[in-house]
Amino acid sequence: MDACSLPLPYEYSQYLFTSSFLMGISSCVCLYYKDYLSFFFMFMLFLTSIQFWYKPNYGWRRDLDLFMCKAFSIYFFGNTMFRSEFSQAVYRSGFYSTLFFYLIETILHRFKHKKWIVFHMAIHIYTFFIPFVLYRL
Repeated sequence: MDACSLPLPYEYSQYLFTSSFLMGISSCVCLYYKDYLSFFFMFMLFLTSIQFWYKPNYGWRRDLDLFMCKAFSIYFFGNTMFRSEFSQAVYRSGFYSTLFFYLIETILHRFKHKKWIVFHMAIHIYTFFIPFVLYRL
């Protein structure tokens, strides 16, 4: 099996599974700063992500994870209209960076290049840092 087929072999999925735990830490940061709706979205994304990447395969777990990613993106992008200018810039940069990582990941996956995993991990890592930037700066 290679890194571009599902079920994804454990030697590759372990990195995505591990990096998914960063979103759990981010959701705790949202909870600490009493941003309960952001906490809910990040925590649900964390749960669906670890559930899918534990043993990735096509099915309802993948569909649920993709749905939560889209819901997360829509919520955070829509949330920019009700925040300060700094928060808007952080949310927009996060959205556009994640979109860029996703496009590169998709291109690499289409050409059967196993480094697509690095760009997907970058999405997990970038999602991890956004709450820290928003609440600490």
